[in-house]
Amino acid sequence: MLSEIRKTITLALPIMAAQFLSIVMVFIDNVIVGRLGREALGGLALAGGFYTFIFVIIIGLVGALSPLVSQAHGSRDYKLAGHYTRQAFLLSIILSVLLIGCLAFAEPMLLLMGQQATLSAIAGAYLKAMMWTVPAQLGFLILRNFCEGTGDTMPSMLIALVIALLNIPLDYALVFGQWGFPQLGVAGAGYATATLNWLSLIALLTYVAIRHRYRRYGLFLLPIRPDKKAITEFIVLGLPLGGAVAMEMGFFTMTTFLMGHFGDLELAAHQVALNATSMIFMIPLGLSFAVSIRIGQLIGKGDRQGARRAWLASIIIVAVIQVLTATIFLLFPEKIVALYGQEGEVVVLAVQLLMIAGVFQFVDGFQVVGMGVLRGLREANFALIATSLSFWLVGASVVAYAYFHESPRGIWIGLLAALTVASIAHHTRAWFVFKNDKTLPPVIGNV
Repeated sequence: MLSEIRKTITLALPIMAAQFLSIVMVFIDNVIVGRLGREALGGLALAGGFYTFIFVIIIGLVGALSPLVSQAHGSRDYKLAGHYTRQAFLLSIILSVLLIGCLAFAEPMLLLMGQQATLSAIAGAYLKAMMWTVPAQLGFLILRNFCEGTGDTMPSMLIALVIALLNIPLDYALVFGQWGFPQLGVAGAGYATATLNWLSLIALLTYVAIRHRYRRYGLFLLPIRPDKKAITEFIVLGLPLGGAVAMEMGFFTMTTFLMGHFGDLELAAHQVALNATSMIFMIPLGLSFAVSIRIGQLIGKGDRQGARRAWLASIIIVAVIQVLTATIFLLFPEKIVALYGQEGEVVVLAVQLLMIAGVFQFVDGFQVVGMGVLRGLREANFALIATSLSFWLVGASVVAYAYFHESPRGIWIGLLAALTVASIAHHTRAWFVFKNDKTLPPVIGNV
């Protein structure tokens, strides 16, 4: 078990770092935009909720690439891994058009949802700037899933580090109009993110193109023709995964919109607490991707017991991580809120929400790692059903009660309830699959 823990950590650390650095960009946006006032921060919260809700559905679909590549790589079918990746690029063209269309009409859609006109206008301006990043972000995610599926996790981390550092001066310049740049306000943060996402894609594409180890995958073979079988595998695995992610993120987005109905004070406090928890969440999320890859590779090699050890190792690792992060939230909520430059009642409410977040931070880590295990086992349909019931039956009941009783804190208790049930469900299913060996997915090379 100690050997498996070391292997999982070795694979996970760069992915964790890359995930953490990606959310650092969002943190920087919030810190800089927060200096414009709570109305600007509230508008950014609406924009973030809208963009995340739409984009994570597509991320779930693209995320199907990782277990497919890792299993093909584990069985040494390198051409198949490259073929899956090329088909993912074809799908990304269609997905880009759909997402850009949604972002172009974000402001009227937010108004239809009952959001305040001023906040909707701020959010709409930010999302129109983010339209230009969609193809780059999807392309980068595909290449990143491909590289990580083959066990090559370091490039994504290094690129994420450079981009996070560049985001600070570029955000500042475009939001406040410094060093000859135009003053664009909240939209400036969107243009900064779009620019840096294109740089990320170019950097990773260059790395893959010149790295000798990737030639055997035939990644750049032309022409790329649609393959019905490969696309069907993507859809069968990706749609339930995307749906499961959509159920969870849609629930979080709903809570953001409900906070917007309360007012800009509650929305700003919610955004502070949600952004802070999202940063820490990137660590177990990185572990989730790593255990998914690890299980996929071991199943590809035919090592079923090794896959089970990888699951148990991930439970031990996430337990240690979440105890540490929950302790930070519970002991230092005031210091965390102080980073966002808010004052008065916003600070009071944000601290209260962070105290609740300190508790749900623990179960959230187990929940997302459980999702990674199910992804590696290709248990997408169960993940969709379990997530839907946990969030939209259990969690929604608590949130509805809190909303009608005008309790922002009660809405966060609803988040805690949903995450707890989902965590139990995911790991119970994993236990059942590993106990009954015949239910494990077949090795790709033997299909």
